Amino acid sequence: MKELMSKVWKLAELDIIGYADVRERTLLPAIVPPVFQLRIDRDVVLLPPYKLDRDVVAGATSVSLMEAEQLKEAGKLTFLSGGAMKAADSCQLWLHRDGRMHYQPIHEAKRTMEQLGRDAMKRAIEELKDGRIDQAEVAASEAILYNDSPVEPYAIKAAIRRRQGNLAGEQLMAELARPVDPAAFAILVDHYSGNATPVQPVLVRPDNRSVMDHIASIPVYA
Repeated sequence: MKELMSKVWKLAELDIIGYADVRERTLLPAIVPPVFQLRIDRDVVLLPPYKLDRDVVAGATSVSLMEAEQLKEAGKLTFLSGGAMKAADSCQLWLHRDGRMHYQPIHEAKRTMEQLGRDAMKRAIEELKDGRIDQAEVAASEAILYNDSPVEPYAIKAAIRRRQGNLAGEQLMAELARPVDPAAFAILVDHYSGNATPVQPVLVRPDNRSVMDHIASIPVYA
């Protein structure tokens, strides 16, 4: 295994053969770092950490294909089941909640995940309204994973815990929803509990986190 910090490879010269992670279903969706293979020399495999800068990969660790297969057997890498695919500029490799893999331009991946978050939130609201608490919990957790600022999904979870008489759990959801104003969050929880009209949550301070920062960081049941 040889680390080539000064070496730069063009993405046009590379294929993706896998990703440097092994994910349980409860930790999906997830953005995963690609494992690259040099197209003109299949025995050169590039592993993270590296820097992706539009159309190049810099600072990757170069290993042989045999070493990469050993890392796969050790549970460090996952190979693509459908074989290699061409690498592309400014794209994001991510895994859907159901385990399906996507490789999209970054702006498309962001838009896709935001829509999935909205769909999950809609399901959470409907399930809670119909009294299906377990299903509402799962849908809210999914919405959190896909969401830039998952205030409303945490409010759903807090409303569930209120119904269960779990005051500590409700308070934990309020903590996780920060930097939203606590009073505004409480009104939102009241709404999902059926006691009030919803208000727009108010941020105490700006939150510049991307949707990418939330992916795979929260298990299904928070």
